Amino acid sequence: QSAAAVEQRFMSMTGTTRKQMEQIAYVHDASFTSLAKVDILFYKQNGYISIIGGDDIEKSRQIVAANEHSCRLGQWYDGKADNASYASLQAYKNIDAPHRAIHLHMKEATALAAGDWEHDVSLSERILAEARAAEEASNRVFTLLDDMVNQRHQRVSTVSR
Repeated sequence: QSAAAVEQRFMSMTGTTRKQMEQIAYVHDASFTSLAKVDILFYKQNGYISIIGGDDIEKSRQIVAANEHSCRLGQWYDGKADNASYASLQAYKNIDAPHRAIHLHMKEATALAAGDWEHDVSLSERILAEARAAEEASNRVFTLLDDMVNQRHQRVSTVSR
């Protein structure tokens, strides 16, 4: 084989390897954001259990009492060394406020539920408003998580070409 043929095969392997590494990185990031979404769903579900009652109401109240820094997303967001490759992305910059809002509104809803909400229409409406606000914030975080992964991998694909 000529040196040119060997070089061509090597360059082809290098390109394939680079694409595979990009795919692995994308799957890693998509998996992490999926786990963060599941954690948010779990958090909200425990908020609703705290409001309407259930077998593990005390455990649910403890989960809801956690702040936005102790969940998976909060720990990752606060761990700047682990997420440095995201720091310049607009979606990353926008995720903190709605993430905080999920916790704030769900905590407020559960605190209000300590009252006699089943017989107080005004109180029930306030709880529902807080739950809706938590849901809206959650939807915003889900969108931003998807955007963040897409922005990062568009940038990575552009840089590696």
